[in-house]
Amino acid sequence: MSRDHIHERLGGRNIRTLLGFIMSLLVVVGVWIGWKFLLVFPEERTTFVSSIDPVEISSWDAKRHTLTIFSISSDVFVDGVFGVGSLPVASLSRLETMDKTKKGLLAGSVAEAFGTPILPNDMPPLLRLRWAITLRSIRPDAVTRIDLKSLGAYRLVTLPDGTSAQTFDTNRFDAAIGSTLEFDSIRSEGLRVRVINTTNVAGLGTGAARVFSHAGMVVVMVESETPALKACTVTVKKSLWDSKSVSFIKTFFNCSVGSGFDDEQAELTIRLGQEYAGRFLPQ
Repeated sequence: MSRDHIHERLGGRNIRTLLGFIMSLLVVVGVWIGWKFLLVFPEERTTFVSSIDPVEISSWDAKRHTLTIFSISSDVFVDGVFGVGSLPVASLSRLETMDKTKKGLLAGSVAEAFGTPILPNDMPPLLRLRWAITLRSIRPDAVTRIDLKSLGAYRLVTLPDGTSAQTFDTNRFDAAIGSTLEFDSIRSEGLRVRVINTTNVAGLGTGAARVFSHAGMVVVMVESETPALKACTVTVKKSLWDSKSVSFIKTFFNCSVGSGFDDEQAELTIRLGQEYAGRFLPQ
């Protein structure tokens, strides 16, 4: 066999070895990227119903890698969405199970009580997988458990039939949790928000203002105006379109964004419309 032939065979073998190494490296990098993707939550803070019986709400702060778990008494009354009225938490859960048109009833009702977006227990498979992976890596000292009864978030009321019951008190809850549900990135922006309810649903603006405030925005005004809009809108300077605050409002309130400057007291003006109000009306 000639020397040139030998060199040719060795060169071909080296090329195949190099290609095999590159392919292996690409596979490793692909697996690493895929793994990191699985661990990334869509939002800086993700809050969801983590348990139905007993009812527990978990709030994962992806930036600080901390988990806060709130436990709610099954007999405490909460104002339900979809126009179902005030019901015990356990009844909201059962009603959602029995009536397929009430999907998201428990999460939506507790979200209004907490003043923060909450995902239902049956969250998307990919998000559930991310959570299962994340849960295995959380340090015990990064987990805080809060019992809302011990926190003093309930108020004793007398029902029409003369019996007493515990009801969720949003004022006590807000005072007790402070900045627990904040998004650090939104709080650091410190944007001032004006909330306008254009619908005839009473209290709509106040409820939305709690969500913005808990997220870290500064609510400077809540008011009403006519005529009613169909969809939620955000009026803000174009330079703030890419802010975390505007992204939060677009994601959780399905608002369209328009440029403008309505008020010198606020950087963002949010007008709530009929689509948002629909979640509180009978279905």
